[in-house]
Amino acid sequence: MFIAATTPDDPLWRIIVDVATAVGTVGAVVVAVWIAVVERGRADKARIAAEQERDALRLDERESQARRIVGWLEDVPGPAFNQSHTVIVVTNGSDLPAFAVSPQAYSPDAAHARVGEYIPVLPPGATVRRDLADLVQGTKTRPYAILDFRDAAGRRWQRDETGGLTLVSENDPPPQIRA
Repeated sequence: MFIAATTPDDPLWRIIVDVATAVGTVGAVVVAVWIAVVERGRADKARIAAEQERDALRLDERESQARRIVGWLEDVPGPAFNQSHTVIVVTNGSDLPAFAVSPQAYSPDAAHARVGEYIPVLPPGATVRRDLADLVQGTKTRPYAILDFRDAAGRRWQRDETGGLTLVSENDPPPQIRA
């Protein structure tokens, strides 16, 4: 009844309209700020997800050449019957050269590790074999191979005796044979 008794020219009516307008304006500002905060959070999450995806792709790109450079030990038949010797085999299955390749072989019961001949450049598609007969003579356990090399981008990698691949920091020492 009170509102019905007022007219549009009445000052009370103008106060009611002004208060409703102010409340609506404040509400609109609050909603706009809330939407902006929510959208920024979504945008941040999307940006972080995109960065993580790019980082994963970069890691895949960095590892793509390194995954194709492998080393292993192989028994090769010798000239005499029932005689064989061990060679270390290094293969670059990538489309780019590998640099500073250092193949190593180690037998836990041998007195020393045998470092295969240093290979300054291993061309794409190349396979190199180095004889390790002096390492395995008189050993009871099978030796294993460790490979240290640089990819075409200059990053240093190490492949351990299980085939695991690790990006090595420049501050890390050269590969060590595990006893």
